[in-house]
Amino acid sequence: MKPFAERSKRAQVESLRKTALAAAAEFGLQGTPRLVFHGFNTTFRFTTPEGDFAMRINVNSRRTEGEIRGEIEFIRALQERTDLILPIPRRVRSGEHVQSVAHPDFPNPLPVVVYSWLDGKHLHEGATGKDLFEVGQLMRKLHDGADGLTFPSGSERHQLVNFMDGIPIRTPDRAPFSATVDLANAAFERIIAREPPRPVHGDVHFGNIKRTAKGLAIFDFDDSFIGWRGFDVAQSLFYLRRVKDAVRKEQRFWQGLGATPETYGVTAADIEALIAGRALLLASELINTNNADLIAIRDRYMANTEARLNHFLAHGRFDTLITAESPSPA
Repeated sequence: MKPFAERSKRAQVESLRKTALAAAAEFGLQGTPRLVFHGFNTTFRFTTPEGDFAMRINVNSRRTEGEIRGEIEFIRALQERTDLILPIPRRVRSGEHVQSVAHPDFPNPLPVVVYSWLDGKHLHEGATGKDLFEVGQLMRKLHDGADGLTFPSGSERHQLVNFMDGIPIRTPDRAPFSATVDLANAAFERIIAREPPRPVHGDVHFGNIKRTAKGLAIFDFDDSFIGWRGFDVAQSLFYLRRVKDAVRKEQRFWQGLGATPETYGVTAADIEALIAGRALLLASELINTNNADLIAIRDRYMANTEARLNHFLAHGRFDTLITAESPSPA
C-alpha cells in the first residue's frame, strides 16, 4: 500500500473515516461521519439525536495532548469571561476532552477532539465592510477575554518563539524569501518588546467564522498560542485581505478592533512585514505536508508566494490577490 502522503484525497479520507468511527465510540457519538474539511487537519460532522457535532482529527498538527487540553481550557475561559459565540467541547467516557486513536499510517496515535456544531454561514471573500467591522470587534473580545489568563495543571499552550512559530524555514534560498525573513524577524522583535504575551487565537479568518442568528461565532482554536495582540492581528489580515476593496474594508476592521498598529507599539510597516511572514510560514508548512490536495497545489502556491513577496518588497504592502500570472494588482 502507498504511503499516506502518496494516496489520493479519497483514500486518505476513507482511512481517516475509520479513525473517526473508532473515536466516536469513546465520545458516545452515533451516526455516519460526513467529511467537512480535509486539509492541515481533518474534520467530520456527526448528526445524532443530541444534535450535530464536529470531530477534528489532528493529522498534521504538532500539538501535544497537554496543548490540546490547553485549547479546551482557553475556550472554556472565554465562555466564562465574554459573550463570544463558541463551540462547546465534548468529553469522552473517562471525562477527558481528548482521545488519541491509532492509525496504521502514523507512528503515533492521532489526537481527536469533538465540539458542538455551530449553525450558520461562513464569512467569505464577499464580506462587507460591516462584516469586517464585526470581525474586528470579535478579535477585540478575544484579546480582552484572554488578558491575564493562565492554564490549569495538565494543560498548556506554547509560547511563540519567532514569527515562524518554531517551524523551520523551508522556502527557496532566493532574495524575496530571505529579505522577507529579515523584515519579519525585526518586526517580531519589536512587537514582543512592547507588551506582555497572552493567549491569542492565531487563525481568525473566514473559514473559522460563521454568521449565526446571534452574531459572529468563532471556532478552531487549534492554532492558538501564547503571543501578542499585534501579531495576532497580522495573521488575520493575511486572510481578510482577500476581499474586494480590501483597503477600505480593512479600515473598518481596525475601527471594530478599536486599535491601530501604534496601539501595539509598532508601525504599519511592521504589521505588513508580519503579514508577509505569514506567507513564509504557510509556504514552509506546505512543503512538508502529507495532504493530497495541498501537495497538488504546492508548486503553484510557491510561485504565487514569491510574486507576492516581490510585490511587498517593492511597494510595502502584502497583497494576497497577486499571482505569478498577474504580478500587479487588478
